[in-house]
Amino acid sequence: MSTSSSKSTSSSNSTSRSKSTSRCNSTSRSTSTSSSNTTSRSISTSSSNSTLRSMPTSSSKSTLSSNSTSRSKSTSRCNSTSRSTSTSSSNSTSSSNSTSRSMSTSSSNTTSSSNSTSSSNSTSSSNTT
Repeated sequence: MSTSSSKSTSSSNSTSRSKSTSRCNSTSRSTSTSSSNTTSRSISTSSSNSTLRSMPTSSSKSTLSSNSTSRSKSTSRCNSTSRSTSTSSSNSTSSSNSTSRSMSTSSSNTTSSSNSTSSSNSTSSSNTT
C-alpha cells in the first residue's frame, strides 16, 4: 500500500496606493509692470513586484504567504504672491520627486515528506512633503 498526497497553498496580497496632490496659488497685483512665473512639478512613482514559486513533490505541505504594501504620499504646495508699484519679476520653481519601490521574492522547493512554511511581510511607506 502506497499513499502519496500533496497540498500546496499560495496566498499573495499586493496593495499599492499612491496619492499625489499639487496645489499652486499665484496672485500678482501691480500698477506698472509685473512678471511672475510659477512652476510646480510633482512625480510620484510606486512599483511593487511580488513573485511566488512553489514546487511540492511526494507527500509535502508547503504554505507561502506574502504581503507587500507600498504607500507613497507626495504633497507639493506652492504659494507665490507678488505686489509691486514699479517693476517686479519673480520666478518660483518647486519640484518634488518621490519614488518608492518594493520587491518581494519568495521561492521554495520541497521534496520527499517535508513541511515548509515561509511567510514574508514587507512594508514600505514614504511621506514626502
